[in-house]
Amino acid sequence: MIKFLKIGAVVIVLGGLIGFLYLDHYNREQEKAQQEARRLEEIQRKKDVFNNRRDQIIAGVKRRISAKDYKGAVSLSNSYLVSGDEELKELNRKAKNLFELAEDEEKREKRTEHILSILKEGGPIAVIDRHERVIYRNWDKSILDQPLFVERNKDLYQELVDLNPNNKEYREMRSQFLQDLNDHREEKRIKRKIYEEEQAKRIAKFGNPPDVSIWGKHGYDGPVMKYLKDRAHDPSSISISNCSDLGYSQDGWIIKCEYRGINAFGAIVRQTNWFTIVDNKVINVEDSRVYQKGH
Repeated sequence: MIKFLKIGAVVIVLGGLIGFLYLDHYNREQEKAQQEARRLEEIQRKKDVFNNRRDQIIAGVKRRISAKDYKGAVSLSNSYLVSGDEELKELNRKAKNLFELAEDEEKREKRTEHILSILKEGGPIAVIDRHERVIYRNWDKSILDQPLFVERNKDLYQELVDLNPNNKEYREMRSQFLQDLNDHREEKRIKRKIYEEEQAKRIAKFGNPPDVSIWGKHGYDGPVMKYLKDRAHDPSSISISNCSDLGYSQDGWIIKCEYRGINAFGAIVRQTNWFTIVDNKVINVEDSRVYQKGH
């Protein structure tokens, strides 16, 4: 008896579940049918509206296109494409194409403005003066020695020309930048060549320039230190606290050093002098005021 009751309960539950699923499916199908009916009704309504107001709607789309309100023209024509009207479909395609072109043009103009702002803020920017000459504002050509700046600006000027192929000013700006870059590099090459030739003559005359980078390091006595110790009352007290960059004069390599040592009276003496060095030996010592700047 209990077994039959359990089976009956299961049957009732299954029956209820099946009924619920069927009812749910029925309701969903009804909803779909109602939605489709509303959609068809809306389509028919738009067709009727378009048929009754065709001339006004067509004129409205054309008017928006003439006013360059392409987005509005697309929106209006989209609403009545269900009519199947060929002229409306052609106007819709035209408005979409013009809208895309307008968007591209807006992007191009914004990108152009952005590039010009970067060029202006990050370095030199070429402009055309009233005499149609290319000039630079705030131009420090030493910035051309910075590879990242050079590559960035070359890319930006090229993009500027690519975005505006018919703009003579931008082409001139790019050409001027590249010309100045080449001129700067050539100028540096010539200066370097002249320096190397002159340096070779100095080396032939004075010997190799002393390596001041290791002066003052523990256990190293450069020519100035050796010179001072050889003439000091107490060689162990000699110390060099500061030296200028190495320069040159007509007599040899020159360098200014501050040093101190203990004299014959036991007092610490501080002094600054220019030292002339030839073949890594000090050949002359002069007052610190003889050379105001290194050569």
